Amino acid sequence: MQPHGDASLATLPLSVPKRKGSKSGHAAIALPGFVRCERVLGRGDARSSRQSCEKLTSVIRLVRAELHLMEAALAGDDALAKALGHDVVAGWATFTEALPPTRDALAANPSGSAWGARFFVARDPPELVGWGGFKGPPKDGVVEVGFEIAEARRGRGLATAATRAMLAEAFADERVTAVIAHTLPERNASNRVLEKAGFRFEGEAQEDDEVVWRFSLTRPASGA
Repeated sequence: MQPHGDASLATLPLSVPKRKGSKSGHAAIALPGFVRCERVLGRGDARSSRQSCEKLTSVIRLVRAELHLMEAALAGDDALAKALGHDVVAGWATFTEALPPTRDALAANPSGSAWGARFFVARDPPELVGWGGFKGPPKDGVVEVGFEIAEARRGRGLATAATRAMLAEAFADERVTAVIAHTLPERNASNRVLEKAGFRFEGEAQEDDEVVWRFSLTRPASGA
């Protein structure tokens, strides 16, 4: 899966058939409280890192996509809004083909939600603005993420905040040594989000027989 070149969308949780001509991309989790943000934001200035962490968690909250929430998402925005307890922004998910297999995977393995999809809930006002998640548990120390933000809420830093929150959660697990994401092989908004979050461009890669750009971020060195 790949993100919209003009949107904040990166590889979403599960591999499902891509729409021909789609401008989607790759990159996306729940941040329980303040999850070791300094590991992602840097430790140079403890007070500065703490303030940055507080700003991050005040912008967006990432909610684990448990089975009942995925079922509500498939039922429609009204059902999902009721299940979440928040308004749902229209267009929070444009890559809707990923919803059914994500739900089915959770039904088959409920514990898989730990390294699965996330709903992105903005703090002010509280509303669902997008989704994304991990593309499975760590493999050889590496996890892949993806994200999507509703068009009406782009340009507000929400995708960057969500990505940084996912990084904080990923690196809170000592098994994770690196996080990767993929985008369409062109300069687009998804690339910029990843770079703002600290990812570096690695080069071209193959995904589902298509050329993509790979971005990666290794675990910050202790004390960095």
